[in-house]
Amino acid sequence: MAEDNTQHQGDSQGQMTPVRAEVERVLVEAERRERSAHQRVRLWGVMDIALGFPAAVLAGISGAAGLASPDARVPAALLALVSAGSLGGAGFLRSDVRRAEN
Repeated sequence: MAEDNTQHQGDSQGQMTPVRAEVERVLVEAERRERSAHQRVRLWGVMDIALGFPAAVLAGISGAAGLASPDARVPAALLALVSAGSLGGAGFLRSDVRRAEN
């Protein structure tokens, strides 16, 4: 009977090795995914700022230029179009939502 007990303990330890290897593999994969998600968060944060901030500045400049003089209407309109395009791109990419998801 003592032999049966030691044999079962040996089998138990033998079974733990594949389980331990699987747990370690899952942990490595989780760490890799965490790093990847962190990189995506940084990317979408940069995209959000890169599209949103210039659009806001261009909108302000175009408004000021349009109010400054009648001759500035064409440049103001062009700046407003560029600003609208940037905001449209930001809306299309939804970088703020993607950043929150990651």
